[in-house]
Amino acid sequence: MVSPSSCRVRPNGPTMSTVLGACAGIGCLETGIWVHAYIDKNQMNDSGMLDRCLIDMYAKCGSIDKALQVFEKAPGKRDLYSWTTVICGLAMHGPRC
Repeated sequence: MVSPSSCRVRPNGPTMSTVLGACAGIGCLETGIWVHAYIDKNQMNDSGMLDRCLIDMYAKCGSIDKALQVFEKAPGKRDLYSWTTVICGLAMHGPRC
């Protein structure tokens, strides 16, 4: 993967949303974790817009614990979509006891 730091063009929120969706679709957890770190490092999720994408990616990649961490980290930014994403993730993978 080419590092975005070697390029003058910077990705934005919608780009990251698409990348996270692609990671979720193919189940690429390692790349999803890298994208999450990039989003945090560049403070791209201050509005919480990418929370549901992160939750969805982690849940679809089988990391329901990490999906719940993202969900619980943003209590003021929870909306219908993030709740639905968490419920669907738990329905697919269930809570880890």
